[in-house]
Amino acid sequence: MAVRPWKVFRAGNVHMSRRRSRVVLWWALVVVVGLWHHVRLGAVAAAQTQTQQTTQQQQQQRHQRRTFLESNHTDNHAVIVSSSRYWFNYRHVSNALSIYDTIKRHGIPDENIILMLADDIPCNTRNPFKSHIFSSLPNSRQTHKPHSLYDDNIEIDYRGAEVTAEQFWRVLTGRHLPGDQESRKLHSTADSNVLIYLTGHGGDSFFKFQDLEEITSTDLSYMFRTMHDMGRYKELVFMSDTCQAFTLANEISTLNKNQNVYSVASSLKGENSYAHHSHSPQLGLSIIDRYTHHFNEYIQLHGGGNIHGMGLKEVLVDSMSFHKLGANVGWKDDGCERNMDQVALSDFMAMKEVKTGPPRPHITTKKPRQEDATFEILQSYDFGPGDNNPEETPNSCSVVTNDDPNTFPTKHPQTTHTSEESRKGMSPSDPRFIAATLFLLCTVKVLSSIW
Repeated sequence: MAVRPWKVFRAGNVHMSRRRSRVVLWWALVVVVGLWHHVRLGAVAAAQTQTQQTTQQQQQQRHQRRTFLESNHTDNHAVIVSSSRYWFNYRHVSNALSIYDTIKRHGIPDENIILMLADDIPCNTRNPFKSHIFSSLPNSRQTHKPHSLYDDNIEIDYRGAEVTAEQFWRVLTGRHLPGDQESRKLHSTADSNVLIYLTGHGGDSFFKFQDLEEITSTDLSYMFRTMHDMGRYKELVFMSDTCQAFTLANEISTLNKNQNVYSVASSLKGENSYAHHSHSPQLGLSIIDRYTHHFNEYIQLHGGGNIHGMGLKEVLVDSMSFHKLGANVGWKDDGCERNMDQVALSDFMAMKEVKTGPPRPHITTKKPRQEDATFEILQSYDFGPGDNNPEETPNSCSVVTNDDPNTFPTKHPQTTHTSEESRKGMSPSDPRFIAATLFLLCTVKVLSSIW
């Protein structure tokens, strides 16, 4: 029986197509293996680079800490402001009292601290723990008593309706009304280091006082310039924990030349300052913001609660990452005699006569059993796995955006960002690598079917 020639030709084409398909598949396999090997090498190199950077940073920090031990902190003052009212702003009062607690434990007396709280959260009728406020709540498996930031030794200089933009300006510049108490004045001199801490709600270049009035970045720059001209500080640290916080420092470097103002902010323009600890069934709200929480956590983990030997930039900037905060930390040291990485944290948050030993004892109230009852209530709840994986919510800030994209500071030269070296390389388990591999295989399959 004769074989038709077109069938032989068709059979030959099928045979050749199958051979080509096998060759293409083999080459595709080689490409995938090579790509996987390249990715693994990149990931290993990135890990080694990150390890080397971490080691170098630790060595620099150890060298700096030896220098910081000789820091000069004999006349330090602080102005701490929580400008928000109402129960749902619990975290802002907690932020302010956390900073107050830290500097007071390290020797700065109440005579040198001006504390301004716009709301009396510990006495709020919705507070299940009367006369208490907490920056962290323990897991029910823990046995230690929670540390309340509100005790009999706290001295609030301005509270409620007294916390206004005008009163803040009077405190900084010393221009008080006749009859104001001396204990409510900032007695700093030209040899003093001053810490100014603001927490509350804000936006692009403004900071709110109780949703009634605002101060702008220009106002703050004028206040600091006035303080400098009046000889009310030697060096000044301006910390702000609010939405778009770094915009409050916009005018400082341009108007205040050589005036020793260090600025640190928890977020850049267009970014929010986020809350932490949203898993409190008794309170039903967040009890502290992320930036202040990680400030406290870093001091506790790396110094056992002691800030001596730590650098200002190390704690306030380098220890904060976008992964922790959901925002980038902004900082400036323009016009300062020293670079920020040469300044000790204790230059602003401690005095030389420092309390040694453990932190202040837990609160002592007029009803001693109230503390134990509070702790028993806290122990009856399980707050989950702890602070490592909190359920976090953003502040409900009023954000003012700029329509001009050219004015948006996508990257400030003096802000912390993830290093480029740490971004190199890709893990084989990375979804992007898996997707690329599947796409390559599908492409090969389609090409082999039509070739």
